Amino acid sequence: YSPRCAEPLIIEALNKQNLNQIVGYDKIDAISLLDYAVNYNKDSVVEYLLNHGATISNDLYLGSTMEWALKNLMVQFWNQDQNENILKSINIVKKLIHLGAEARFSAKNDFKIEGNFPRQFYQFKEVEIKKLYEEYQLDLIQISERKTLVVDKQSELIQIITTKISENVTKETSIKNSITTFHNCRKMINKIEDSWKPKPLKYFINQISENKIPITKENLQEIDPILATCYLKKENPFRIEVIENSPSTQQIFKALSEKDINKAISIAESKEYSMKQKRWLFYQVLGWDTAYYSELQNSDLHQSEFNYRYFSSTKIESIKSFVEAGFDLDYIDEQGTTLLHFAIQKRNLTLLKYLLSENVLLAELNLPDDLLYLFLRDITKFKEETRLPFLIELMALKPNINHHHLSAIALFKMRNQEQYLEIVELYPELLINDKTPLPKAYCEIY
Repeated sequence: YSPRCAEPLIIEALNKQNLNQIVGYDKIDAISLLDYAVNYNKDSVVEYLLNHGATISNDLYLGSTMEWALKNLMVQFWNQDQNENILKSINIVKKLIHLGAEARFSAKNDFKIEGNFPRQFYQFKEVEIKKLYEEYQLDLIQISERKTLVVDKQSELIQIITTKISENVTKETSIKNSITTFHNCRKMINKIEDSWKPKPLKYFINQISENKIPITKENLQEIDPILATCYLKKENPFRIEVIENSPSTQQIFKALSEKDINKAISIAESKEYSMKQKRWLFYQVLGWDTAYYSELQNSDLHQSEFNYRYFSSTKIESIKSFVEAGFDLDYIDEQGTTLLHFAIQKRNLTLLKYLLSENVLLAELNLPDDLLYLFLRDITKFKEETRLPFLIELMALKPNINHHHLSAIALFKMRNQEQYLEIVELYPELLINDKTPLPKAYCEIY
């Protein structure tokens, strides 16, 4: 059963099969046909199966039908460029609520709903929970909570598995006594979650609107720079559409493998691709060789606006070829991103140093995110040994330290007290106190 099959064909095939049979596909576990249809958002198939006697799954270990539905709903919200798919996923959840389907939850309240099952998870933040309730009349709180598998942690089997896991973690990461380390990590996460309650963009936009203040990136930046970035991304969505594997795409990529860019472009131009498909192909070709930028811009695949989101080349040689082919090293895209931001987002210190050595235009006053803040907000995503070298490069630019930087440092201190002390020893201006507030906002598409 392929998720790309048309629903009528799937239903026709199901007429000859056991509706409760266990199936498997790609990386998904062996699950029922119903759970499969739920996972791939096939609402017509789900309705057909339920109407013809398919059983809702509720295995104590594996995912239940409702859990697959919640995971699918979360995915559709992430890919919210197609409202039709969101509606399908909502209808599936509503059907299952009506049938009393259950799910496991690690949190279920007005601010956070989340749960997990083997190799899968689902989570919804306050803004999503509220939107589902107000705009789609779907109350996730109504979903019945099912019993979880009770495991005796002192049993012989669990002790053997725990020891093996600890040995493997130590072997791969050099972390000794990993069980204690993970326990302490969980305690730290719980402490942060209890102390830090950031709000999404929509919350602050509502606040600004109520106070009759213009909604601008400058006003949002004053609250938290991350909001300005989030606002620009929402106001200037940059969409692509993946072209499914086909003989024509195979021919294009074969030509690229033969380093025949003109042939690749000629094949692409002979097809009636949409604007979003051309955009996807543009970045695919650019990923092969940035030196093709000039040929691409002189073809039917040309892009009037460039977006770093789909750019992947981080090697210095590729950037040099990119510039030689006509790209502006100082280019700022519609979402306020520069190559300097790109280097930090990719956590590439070599690229950052190269760009700074080339005197790339900073122009930070016109950008929603200053480089230091971008780094500090994401500092825990960087390898520990690269954090100080990155910070040294950015502090050499002599940024004006403000309360946003200090808030980001306050959050980092909660996560890594030891390295925080190293940082403030080098840069006392980043020292915080117990009254320093944590960042006010988060961006769900950051």
